Amino acid sequence: MAEVHVSPVRTYATILGTLLVLTAATVWVAFYDLGPLNDIVALGIASTKAVLVMLFFMHVKYAGRMVKLTVVGGFFWLNILFGLTVLDYVTRGDVVADPPPVIAPGPIGPESPDGR
Repeated sequence: MAEVHVSPVRTYATILGTLLVLTAATVWVAFYDLGPLNDIVALGIASTKAVLVMLFFMHVKYAGRMVKLTVVGGFFWLNILFGLTVLDYVTRGDVVADPPPVIAPGPIGPESPDGR
C-alpha cells in the first residue's frame, strides 16, 4: 500500500502567502521597464511559483523517485523547447516589410487619356 503524507495547514498557509507575495512582485515588476530583463524576471517568478505549487500542492516533494524523475524530465523538455525558441529568435535577421506599391496619380472616373 502506498504511503500517504499529510501536510500541516501551516505549510499550506506559508506557501499560499509566498505565492501571493510572488504574484504581487510580478505585478510590481510589470510596471517597470527593465529592458530585456522583463521576460527573464517574469519567467523566473513564474517558475518559482510553479515549483512551489508542484512540490507542495501536488505533493511531488513527498513522492517516489519515478514521479520526481518524470517532473525533472518535463522540466528538461520545457528547457529544450525554450532554448530552441530563443535560438530561433536570436538567429533571425531584421524583418523588413515590403513597402506599399506606389500608385501613380491619374484621372479619376470614366475619362481616360485616350478619350474612350
